[in-house]
Amino acid sequence: LLAVMILRGGWRRPKGIALFALGVAITGLPWYLAHFDGLLTYALGGSVAGSGGSVYGADPARWSIEDWQWYLWAAINSQYYLPLWLFGAVGTGWGLHRLRRRPWNPADVTPELLAGIAVAIVLCVALSHNDVRYTMPLVIYLGILGSAWFATAGRRWLRVGAGALLVAICVANLITVSTGKGPDATIGLGIGTATVPDHGDLTLFSTKGWLVGKPVKGGEVEANLRAAREQGARYVAIDPVGVSTSEYNVTGLGILVRFAGLQVAPNNDPAALGPRDVFATGGDSPAQPCGVAADGGRIYFERGADVQPVASAENLVCPVRSAQTYASPQKPTVDAAAVATLERELRAAKAQGADSVYFQAPVPASGLFGGAQALRTIAQRIGLPAPAGGLSSNTGSNGVTVELMTNYPAWDGMSCQRLPGDRALILLRGPLMTLTLNYATNLYCPTRSSKVFTGPGGG
Repeated sequence: LLAVMILRGGWRRPKGIALFALGVAITGLPWYLAHFDGLLTYALGGSVAGSGGSVYGADPARWSIEDWQWYLWAAINSQYYLPLWLFGAVGTGWGLHRLRRRPWNPADVTPELLAGIAVAIVLCVALSHNDVRYTMPLVIYLGILGSAWFATAGRRWLRVGAGALLVAICVANLITVSTGKGPDATIGLGIGTATVPDHGDLTLFSTKGWLVGKPVKGGEVEANLRAAREQGARYVAIDPVGVSTSEYNVTGLGILVRFAGLQVAPNNDPAALGPRDVFATGGDSPAQPCGVAADGGRIYFERGADVQPVASAENLVCPVRSAQTYASPQKPTVDAAAVATLERELRAAKAQGADSVYFQAPVPASGLFGGAQALRTIAQRIGLPAPAGGLSSNTGSNGVTVELMTNYPAWDGMSCQRLPGDRALILLRGPLMTLTLNYATNLYCPTRSSKVFTGPGGG
């Protein structure tokens, strides 16, 4: 879009271009410089070819036919549905036809709109991961073209008829997605490829959506966070595994933390929590939950930095009820096989020069090892202290970071060992430097090799 604007006369206004560039440099350049290494690793990383995922996200091989098809079918069956997609397709064709007119009217923005669509699609396909959110900026371009073709028509019946039809479609989509009620109509063509979700389907109307239904309130999460602040809390660490439902998740909780006047702990590190701070988690436990989310997920908070499995935690707290902690009636459990596997890996790492170990929050919260204190005991027995201050950010290049993920098959190629409960034990030499383990370049399994290896997405 910017390139076409400059080529079509913007170059005659160098001061305007300079001011725009200055604004971009001030607001965005510092962030890109600070995260350059991570961005470069992501940009150069390969994709996980053949992973169909869902209609909301997948990893087909980059630049493959499936890669392009994924966005086509996602647009028809998730973003727009067929009626609106057809309006956009007709508008795009109408815009391409207008390009044949010479000379172009300086007031006609059709070239800019088409350039925005073309560049955005190419950039989305260039990314390793596919996601319907990546093409959201295209909505404005398609929306303008999808309505301009009939709004500028010379025939009144076409302007009125197409406009009324478009309004009716938009109202129907708004009602069905906002209420979860209405028609679900799909035409199955029986074509496409199995690696692309909803391939061969043409969705006319649907009650599906990223989130469907009227606003709901459940769990009193913000009220608990505000009460925790009144009781002396400053930081909140969020369990990335236990807090993972549509109604109670890391992203939403991070926003509520700020609404409550608190801060997410630096690097979301539980070790940074003080004695009055809280660890937000969830899961199954015989202990009374602090709340229940609208989707039925149980909400728990633990006080202090000693992360424990929620099923047997002794430091549970529900700030809206009381400032006092309470304990789960269940005693801590330890899986001897999991502990033995972890000890073997850490002893091998120690023999290869490791000088510290940091356990990511899902490890003590898992119920396999007995909690944070039990893990510290294991590490001390092996001779591996925690990083300085116990913080993940202080893990040096000779340190070891231990992570634990559910659903082992999804982490094949990144994990070191398979633990009971179909969990993946993942080790890294040094700190965890990426939010996506698929792109990690310092994965480590000391009982196999002293050398680090790279995740499937890291090239």
